[in-house]
Amino acid sequence: MTAHVERAAQFEYSLSMSPLFYLIVGLIGGGALVGIVLLIPRRGRVDGALFAKIELLERAQERGERMIREEMTRGREENANVAKAQRE
Repeated sequence: MTAHVERAAQFEYSLSMSPLFYLIVGLIGGGALVGIVLLIPRRGRVDGALFAKIELLERAQERGERMIREEMTRGREENANVAKAQRE
């Protein structure tokens, strides 16, 4: 039984210290690094598209606010003209 335990320990040691083990760990780490590097530019494109949409919404909101201000100005002018006509 001790021979079996010794062989298992020797196999674990040889596997953990072998160049094949380091190669596998390196490939996994390299693959993760490549995946991260490839995902970063895509995220930037998504953010760029999102920023473009936000900018469009801001411009539309500014146009709406400008139209409301113009309508309110016209309404005040009309009310002032009507009040003046009534006083006369």
